Amino acid sequence: FFSSRRRHTRYPLVTGVQTCALPILPAGTSSQGVTFMPDDSTNYNYAFTSAYVTVKKATPLLSGVSATSITQGQTLSNSIISGTARNSSGMTVFGDWAFQNPGNIPSAGTSSQGVVFNPTDASNYNTATTSVNVTVTAQSAAVALGNLSQTYDGTAKSVRDRKSTRLLQSRVDIS
Repeated sequence: FFSSRRRHTRYPLVTGVQTCALPILPAGTSSQGVTFMPDDSTNYNYAFTSAYVTVKKATPLLSGVSATSITQGQTLSNSIISGTARNSSGMTVFGDWAFQNPGNIPSAGTSSQGVVFNPTDASNYNTATTSVNVTVTAQSAAVALGNLSQTYDGTAKSVRDRKSTRLLQSRVDIS
């Protein structure tokens, strides 16, 4: 409900109250009825008209956004995003979370990644973006070559054969 106290524009000396019952409107433009109620209802009548009201799409407010850890070598799409999206009245806005680059394979450690919230009600809400820290756990691997063994912990390792008298060429790639 909208109400304002002002002089009527057609009759500058007439004061009164303008009212407009505004329901919760969807985004877009719609015509709404307006009533002018004069203070002096003995000498002046109520006036009725309509006005166009434009409602813009709202952008949800994001909070408490977090992502689950992933293991080195996995894409961001393996991490699960959670958080809360609300409108300006504090009501929950439903939708889906996604990484801006879901195919990205981040290095071990913690890094900030872009996140998008896509509201289910796309006709009344814009998409919203934020960032979230994703922790990538280093992957370890055990390598055994005959009686040689080494655990890969993310740092470079060398392989040498000290017993052989023959020319031995080897290459070990671990990823």
